[in-house]
Amino acid sequence: MGFGIPLVMSPAGTAAISSIDFAKQGVASGMINAMRQLGGSIGLALLTAVIIGYKQQIAKASFTTAYSLGFVVCSVFLLIGLLAASCLLKTGQKK
Repeated sequence: MGFGIPLVMSPAGTAAISSIDFAKQGVASGMINAMRQLGGSIGLALLTAVIIGYKQQIAKASFTTAYSLGFVVCSVFLLIGLLAASCLLKTGQKK
């Protein structure tokens, strides 16, 4: 997370914003930032719910086991996101 976000988000944001009209680039920048904040909040809430729910359901489970399940769930969401991005990614020239 420490190196991945800066290396990915800047080029991805630049590519997304530069692919639309100049007049709408401010709105696009705001939407990218809002969706990043919203996604982080929802993702953290879901993973916390999974970890705490698993820990409460199985009283003997340690927090290490619960966090392991959280990382597995996070990895599944990552793979789903990668598949969606690879299927939806458009290749081509800017108009």
